[in-house]
Amino acid sequence: MKSMTGYGRAQGQVAGRDCTVEIRCLNHRYTDVRLSIPRQWLALEVDVEKRIRDFIGRGRIECSVRFNGASSDTGVAVLDETRARQVYETFVKLGDLLGIEEKPSLGLVARAEGVIVFPPEAEDIQVVRRDLMGLIDSALNAADGMRQKEGARLAQVVLEHLEQLDSLVKSIKKDIPGEQRLMNERTSERIRSMAADAEVSDDRLAQELAILTERADVTEELSRLEIHRKQFSDLLEKSTPVGRELDFLMQEMNREVNTLSSKFRSALVVNNAVSAKAELEKIREQIQNIE
Repeated sequence: MKSMTGYGRAQGQVAGRDCTVEIRCLNHRYTDVRLSIPRQWLALEVDVEKRIRDFIGRGRIECSVRFNGASSDTGVAVLDETRARQVYETFVKLGDLLGIEEKPSLGLVARAEGVIVFPPEAEDIQVVRRDLMGLIDSALNAADGMRQKEGARLAQVVLEHLEQLDSLVKSIKKDIPGEQRLMNERTSERIRSMAADAEVSDDRLAQELAILTERADVTEELSRLEIHRKQFSDLLEKSTPVGRELDFLMQEMNREVNTLSSKFRSALVVNNAVSAKAELEKIREQIQNIE
């Protein structure tokens, strides 16, 4: 079992350029991949996203690829004369509008976008793909290591809450027979009191009590709760994505506890059921971060 949160970083060369790849994994209901790649390598976006999706089953994954150093440009500088004149004339017009006589400096014009460009040198796209995917894999493995450690910690916390849940369910099972007897006795007294002026046979009374007992039977709820509990524990041992399955089982267990508590008015049973639901809510909060 893995957490959805993690971070991985890898450095190396891609086609002779020093690069850094960073991957951040965050909580998300589905798989959402966000990429930031140098414009020279945008043609590889589809390949990079597929590699990430094949590796990570669920969550938001932010992947950034950047060149190390102040500039990513390696080509020869090229001046766009038309763009330079447009930028200069725009600055002059702005000065006239604001009543400023100062003329734009060479540095100001040269720094404007598109005035001086560095067209990238031709690169072997297959070499870039090979080197870049190697760095992507290294960053993914680093992030995966963190996700595994966090997943193990989450599993331990969930197991502790499951033990508390088991204890509460055990108490409920122990208390139910006595509560059912008390409920039958109170119901019997109430029926006899209401039918004091009428003849109520013992057979009719037994029939009514049998109906009430059947309505208050929670054997099925307890059996399903135990089955879901066992399935939940088994999923915690898996290395594949199990977050959605855990969330479904959590809803089912919560439904069984709600049904169980609705059949009794006893403070003893209801209080334990409320505590059980509180433990389930704590587990639910933890599994929101499980892949």
